[in-house]
Amino acid sequence: MGVIYPSHNSYLLFSFFLPRLFEFTLGMALAYAYMRRNDVIEKMVSFGGFLAGVALSLLGFGFDMYQWGWPYSDLTVAMGLFLVFLNLGSWFAHLEWTKRIMTFLSDSSYENFLIHHYYLNYFLAPLLLVLGWQHEGWFWLFMLPFALGSILLGWIAQKMGSSIG
Repeated sequence: MGVIYPSHNSYLLFSFFLPRLFEFTLGMALAYAYMRRNDVIEKMVSFGGFLAGVALSLLGFGFDMYQWGWPYSDLTVAMGLFLVFLNLGSWFAHLEWTKRIMTFLSDSSYENFLIHHYYLNYFLAPLLLVLGWQHEGWFWLFMLPFALGSILLGWIAQKMGSSIG
């Protein structure tokens, strides 16, 4: 999805900020709607909301197949996946073991957001290059350990931040 834009020293997908501007704007609009009426997100949690998310995601992937649809692809996929994961998260939150996991992850989600990019670009990617594992399959194989490492670093940062402040 999207267009590969040239960036400093490499070509990275979505390295240019404008393709991600819609998701930021959508998040700000949802936050504003939530501040005005705090049930706006809860109203999206339904089987119909889930189906709308699946339909929007598929439509976005379809847009990606045609050059004329590229400007619409990212925003429809973003809206669709938001609805899908909002509903999945809500449904899984009713299970006690997933509630504990989601609470743990949400406690350090901001720290994970801040750390993951640097951990990926300055640790995982160089590690794979040094090891000579340049096939894309190695990157995806290391994605689970990367995610767990990023979560651990975020948790450590969150604990360090809460002990300071």
